[in-house]
Amino acid sequence: MTNSKNDNIDVYAQDSPQVLKSINIQGRQMNCSVVTSDKVFIGCRDRRVFIYNKFSLELLKTLEVPESVHCMCTLSNNTEVAIGMTDGHVIILGSDSDLPSQSQGTQIKNAGHLRDIGGIWSICAINNDTQLALGCISGMYILDIGVTSLTRTGEKYLEDGNIWNVVEYDVNKIACTMWNEPHIYTIDRNLSKSKRKPEEIKDKDKDNDHITDLITIPSYHPQACPFLIKRGATKLELIDIRHRESYILYDDDNNRFGYNKVAMTDRGNKRFQILFVANEGETDQIIKRYDWPNVFEEGLRKIVNLRCKREDNSFLGRIFN
Repeated sequence: MTNSKNDNIDVYAQDSPQVLKSINIQGRQMNCSVVTSDKVFIGCRDRRVFIYNKFSLELLKTLEVPESVHCMCTLSNNTEVAIGMTDGHVIILGSDSDLPSQSQGTQIKNAGHLRDIGGIWSICAINNDTQLALGCISGMYILDIGVTSLTRTGEKYLEDGNIWNVVEYDVNKIACTMWNEPHIYTIDRNLSKSKRKPEEIKDKDKDNDHITDLITIPSYHPQACPFLIKRGATKLELIDIRHRESYILYDDDNNRFGYNKVAMTDRGNKRFQILFVANEGETDQIIKRYDWPNVFEEGLRKIVNLRCKREDNSFLGRIFN
């Protein structure tokens, strides 16, 4: 799904460059979207959330929310959606258990307004979906998810940094990026020193800032397949988060705006696609699509295994590896 020239939405088929369907969101401009087990949620600049049936794209419900919607994530086994907005507004949407799963029964289950943290650009469920990590204009914050409430903890990372992406790459370990820097910062919440100075995965290209996307590949595993995709201003990269290495996939300028530009689809049998916006214009835009065969994913796993063997060069390591 992409924004169309009139700020509605064009939906493309998985294997075709043709528009499959156009969705009218009243010209409110999509800022983000997320797919659950049976619904598609679209967050808009103009204080609306549109909810569609995942299979028919029939409109189920329109919610008016307090501010512009900037980010979404799924939680609770893909049945709930957390939403971050301008001015520190956060809500969690879930289905009414007394209604059919694909009915208009979506309701607000949790809500919080943390005005002092400012705009929320990214959101991620962490710690087995018991907490939320928020990437904000003033740093990264952690919220506890209560029965109906959202409560800010005392944790704050990268103070005064404009945090554009957050992703949990292992339990209680978070990777994030700042808007004006090309590097990735990793935070281990189990280590007190992470709060003082998070570790960096440095990018040698200082112009590759304005990172719009940091997402795990479909077959991600923190030990066996620890790879993320990073979209910066000049290129698309593959990141080995475990061994802190980066590889250039495609040199391609990211030319406009700060919303997400990359989508990944799981094709099954360890195959997947990467789609990303390469050019945006007033009358046209270019979307590039690359198919990754299963041999590529298998190769990534072999690279990880070889690195682990080199790292564990002890006597016992040589015996058991």
